[in-house]
Amino acid sequence: MASAWNKGIVAALGLLALACSQGADFTPGACGLAGYDWLPADRVGQVLSYEELEGFRMSAATIDAMLSLAGAEVLTPVPFGARAFRLRYTTQDKGQAVEATGLVALPWIEGQTVEARPEVLFTHGTTGFANECAPSREAGEGDVFALLLLAAEGYAAAAPDYIGLDATGPADEPNPHPHAYLGMEQTAIASFDCLRAMRELLASDLAEIAGADGRVVLWGGSQGGHAVFACQLYAQHYAPEIALEAAVALVPPTDLQALSVYALSSPNPATAALTAVLTSLHTWYEGSEDLGEVLTEEVAGRIETALFVGCDADQVLEGLDEVGQVYRPGFIEAVSAGRWDDVEPWACYLERNSVLGSGIEPEHFLPTLFVVSELDDLVYAPAQRDDFERLCAVGYSLDYLECKGAQHAEGAVFSLPEQIAWVAERLAGTPIPSSELCTLEAARTCSADPDGQ
Repeated sequence: MASAWNKGIVAALGLLALACSQGADFTPGACGLAGYDWLPADRVGQVLSYEELEGFRMSAATIDAMLSLAGAEVLTPVPFGARAFRLRYTTQDKGQAVEATGLVALPWIEGQTVEARPEVLFTHGTTGFANECAPSREAGEGDVFALLLLAAEGYAAAAPDYIGLDATGPADEPNPHPHAYLGMEQTAIASFDCLRAMRELLASDLAEIAGADGRVVLWGGSQGGHAVFACQLYAQHYAPEIALEAAVALVPPTDLQALSVYALSSPNPATAALTAVLTSLHTWYEGSEDLGEVLTEEVAGRIETALFVGCDADQVLEGLDEVGQVYRPGFIEAVSAGRWDDVEPWACYLERNSVLGSGIEPEHFLPTLFVVSELDDLVYAPAQRDDFERLCAVGYSLDYLECKGAQHAEGAVFSLPEQIAWVAERLAGTPIPSSELCTLEAARTCSADPDGQ
């Protein structure tokens, strides 16, 4: 167990690094939101409570058996067993203290302490926008098992529920700090503070299970893929003490404006998702405009309440099978024609939470695996391909992988063997091969595709 002296040194260094990083040229907030100051590092990332998840302490043999039953023998054998924990920790939202929840999974060998291992900051895909949608609330097997697999591969993994998704908060009441869906700042801050909280546990109560060597991999899909890029952008300003080594961005919505054009082109899965983006970001930026400027009266009158209570906000759009039944004609026309100045501040919300429109210059470009699903009709594959090339053009260090025949989430699952091998190479110090760096390759069958034999 780490001494109070050592923990104090760590906290002091983190505070000093954060204080030194916040230059006068960076001000949180945008799109009409008044500026504010972030809380200092000694008030965030602290563990308030934690508990081990019953039934999720698994040996390597048990995890191998589960992978085999799931038809994923290609991922076996795993080198470690794993244990999972739910934690509650301190973070912040627009400079206000907030409590948040998340998950931690650690590599485990019974009766031994696993030597220091790399860390993963795992950011989950869309589960909903309210407390009851938090992945750690019911310890849903899908989310927990993804973390257990990372732990079994030898990573100490932290996974935030995200602000607004409080696993211990009331399920039938809106969170006082609503979830900003695809909001970069809120997501990055809660994610880094979850990682800081895990480090506190690894330096104290959980030190006998495993250690961490300080090298961090960002890893997430869909909404979590967007979060991977958000963390890359905000790291230098919010968590400069965290050493990011590599990133895995799975089916990431990197250009929200391009995806909005697609969402309004015809009824498709992105049509509904855009209502959640506009509504939640409008709430987070404290916009004074009426949602009725962009959404029809029928949708605007119900979406805000439905979004932040319950995990089935799509019910608001039941029976509406035309884009014009969801969005105002003027909004559809302006977005479709690229007249973004005509739809402010909504255009600002979308731009500032897109990677290239964020207004933040990366301190350095992290080696990143960029995975696309060929048949993705939610995070539209053509939009991802286009933005991949734009990101590369400004210096991003991207390695492209497109899973042939995969729907939205399938690419993230089918490419798991490639992801694990790719991360291992980056952590071993091997750069992305020059023949693969920023090369838009044709779709190919990914290793864990059950129909890819």
